[in-house]
Amino acid sequence: MDRKPDIQYVHQFYIYGSEATAPELKPVPKKKRQKLVLPVPKIEKNINIYFDIASVCGIAVACVMMILMTVGIYQLSAVQQEYNRMESYVISLQNENLALDRTYHAGFDADDVYEKATALGMIPVEQARTVSIRADIPQPEPAPTLWENICWFFSQWFA
Repeated sequence: MDRKPDIQYVHQFYIYGSEATAPELKPVPKKKRQKLVLPVPKIEKNINIYFDIASVCGIAVACVMMILMTVGIYQLSAVQQEYNRMESYVISLQNENLALDRTYHAGFDADDVYEKATALGMIPVEQARTVSIRADIPQPEPAPTLWENICWFFSQWFA
């Protein structure tokens, strides 16, 4: 007894096994075997940056202090210019006062003034009646101490 041929499906049609033809396969070209090259290991340099919080805070405080000192120097120079301007103003007023004093003393005669005063009814100081009055004069504030000057300096510096 013969065996029944196997049914083989080619695409969408089926045909009996004896009638089916084997599909033609294209020969696969042989690939040349390439030389095996291993990857070169790359050594990575790790860059580690360590931060010390105390040093970072110290640098920040130093920067703030530098800014404050710069502002203080600017204010000090402005105050120094104002002081120089006021000092020159006071010197000019003193010079003007001396000139007016010289003019005043040179412009009158003491005997003439005495005669006019007695004509108006004035009397000499020796003949005047004196009255004493008791008055309490407040004491001036004492000069600031070194510690108060230092505290004032830092309070103005950080103001």
